[in-house]
Amino acid sequence: MTIREQIVQDLTRAQKDQDQKKVSTLRMLVSALQNAEISNNRTYTDDIALTTLRKEVKKRQDAADMFVTGGRPELAEKEREEVVMIQAYLPQQVSRDVVVQEVQKAIDGTDAAQRNFGTVMKAAMQTLQGKADGKVVSEVVRELLT
Repeated sequence: MTIREQIVQDLTRAQKDQDQKKVSTLRMLVSALQNAEISNNRTYTDDIALTTLRKEVKKRQDAADMFVTGGRPELAEKEREEVVMIQAYLPQQVSRDVVVQEVQKAIDGTDAAQRNFGTVMKAAMQTLQGKADGKVVSEVVRELLT
């Protein structure tokens, strides 16, 4: 079963259960997946779906941060709830320890003269793409390079 099929199936179940929060979030996901497919001018694949879902999570995390900054914690909580719902369709993220190990391998694998942030980040993200948040990888790279 594809990610889209799972989302549509969960949307139908949420509609039957009259869970308005979940219905709203899942409808938005279906729409985002359709828009991604149209904008990429390609047929649906799970890779497109995963990329789209990661973007939707990032949008909501950024929005939650902005709402907290703006003094609207109730809206920030709503965004965080949506993040949890969306993350249910994404693969499990690796722990920070695994990220540290992979970044260290990337540092060891790069030439000593070229050990700058961009080179190491590129090498680390090749193995961690989709498995870890880029923000966490970036933090670990900065820590290990200093």
